[in-house]
This record gives sequence, structure tokens and C-alpha cells, in this order.
Amino acid sequence: MLQSTAIVLWITGNVLTGRGAWDPYPFILLNLLLSFQTAYTAPAIMMSQNRQSELDRKHAETDYEINVKAELEIELLHEKIDAIKERELLTLSSSQSRQSPFPTHNAAQSGGRSCWLFRSWRPTRHPPSHRPRPPRPHCE
Repeated sequence: MLQSTAIVLWITGNVLTGRGAWDPYPFILLNLLLSFQTAYTAPAIMMSQNRQSELDRKHAETDYEINVKAELEIELLHEKIDAIKERELLTLSSSQSRQSPFPTHNAAQSGGRSCWLFRSWRPTRHPPSHRPRPPRPHCE
């Protein structure tokens, strides 16, 4: 802001002074001063950009390492969940096979056909003369 104000004052002062100006219209002295300032500040700007790029590279490397560790943790969690599901499925299937007497596949008795034995479900209260029927095969 200060530099822009100084440049505007420089140009205005030289234009209003007319022929006796210390830096007439092409403003060669002003151009020389601005070129000197650019040559002087360019290395400082380049060095700060290099430092910033080094910091950015270090941040990127750190982010990559964190992402790799997170990926390994996620993979480990997937393995744990798979193991839990597998144990749960085994427990469920073993408890189901112990509890449920059907469906029982009896291919030897059915002559190679796919038959399943089903229980005849009746109400629990029935007259003593009626006994539940034995399981009957259902063949497909």
C-alpha cells in the first residue's frame, strides 16, 4: 500500500512539474528503482517458496504414513470382524443342529431322490386317543 502511494506521488509530481521534472515521462529512474527492488527481493521470495515446498513435502510424507497405518488398522479390524462372524456362524449352526430335528435329509431311504423328513405339527392339547403321527417324507 505504501509503495503504491509512493509510485503514484512520484508519477504525479513528475507530470505536474512539466519540463523541469527530476524524472520526465518515460520515468527511467522509477523503472530503475523498481527493477532494483525486484532483483533484491526475488531471491528472498524464492527461498521462502523452497522452504514452504519442503514443509509441504514433509506434511505429505507424514500424511502418507498415517494413511498406511490407518489402512493396516482397518484391515486388522476387517479380519477381526470376519473372525467374529465366523465364530458366530459356527455357534449358531451348531446350536441349530442340536435343537432342530428337521430338516433331516434321508436320501438312502428315498432311492436317491431328495427327500426331507417333516414332523407333523399338532396342537399340544389333543385327546389321548390321538397320538402324533411319525414324521413323513416330503420328496421333490
